Amino acid sequence: MKTSFILLFSLLLFAACKQECPERYTQDAPEIDLYKQGIAHYESQNWDELRAGYAEGAKIHYNSTSENPITIDQAIEGHKNTVAMLSDYGFVEGDSEYERVITDDDEMWVNFWGTWYGVVAATGKRVEMPLHLTARFMDSKVVSEHGFWDGQALSEALSEAAARMAREEVEQDE
Repeated sequence: MKTSFILLFSLLLFAACKQECPERYTQDAPEIDLYKQGIAHYESQNWDELRAGYAEGAKIHYNSTSENPITIDQAIEGHKNTVAMLSDYGFVEGDSEYERVITDDDEMWVNFWGTWYGVVAATGKRVEMPLHLTARFMDSKVVSEHGFWDGQALSEALSEAAARMAREEVEQDE
């Protein structure tokens, strides 16, 4: 009888957890779909919809320490400034991975790996760079985001474009 009770209790506990406890690791989750939508909003320059995916007060860290967060409005302003110098940009099709993890502290994070590309409008030069983003979700909104990439190739391409434009202006003035 005691063994039957323990077995029944264990089965009930297991069933309850299966219903209430989300998978700790998955590549198919509503938060991943939300993050994919955010990436699509970035690519289409739908800044209001991108902003709507972030909680008020969300802390964003792009190539920075956690002591220097920016707001979603500051991030969007940076995106706008960058894409203004490009004739095309986005993520290489078929080269993206997403996963959702729940940490031991029950924090829900979505990780994204992809290859970003941009075409410098002034020169037509295409730049590609691997990128990693990770975002913490609460109540279906991003509350914290970290992004890591090496922007040196883009910086060099934009500097080359600026130098070329300056040379052309001097030549026109002569």
